[in-house]
Amino acid sequence: MGGAGDDFIYGNWTNGGEGGGRNILVGGADTDTLYDYRVADGAEGQGSILIAGDTSLSVANLGVVMSEWASAHSYTDHVANILGPGLPSRLNGSVYLQAGSNVTTDAAVDQLWGSTGGTGLNWFWYALAIDEINRAKAGETHTTF
Repeated sequence: MGGAGDDFIYGNWTNGGEGGGRNILVGGADTDTLYDYRVADGAEGQGSILIAGDTSLSVANLGVVMSEWASAHSYTDHVANILGPGLPSRLNGSVYLQAGSNVTTDAAVDQLWGSTGGTGLNWFWYALAIDEINRAKAGETHTTF
């Protein structure tokens, strides 16, 4: 999670550095660059939620959202469950990401970088006509605020 100032945030490694894990990356205030995967070429990411702006959710509540994002549910179910209300079997309880409510823009130009390979699909949250998405794959969700 970024804060005030310009941040470069990279997703984590898993399997001893052999593949990117699932992440929730939040840029916060100012101009930020977020990468799905720890290596800037993005070749191995497994799918992350990349938020160009900020969120009012606590770290604990982001962990609840992460429980759903990392679950065995399908990508479509992840998105539906995290937007709310989704399936009764969702793992995020009643904690949702809501554009314009608890996920907001910082009005700075942010760069979101997806993966060129890997099996996962990302979910990009961004301000239309302000933020830039790079290396998006077909089938990924783009949510604007």
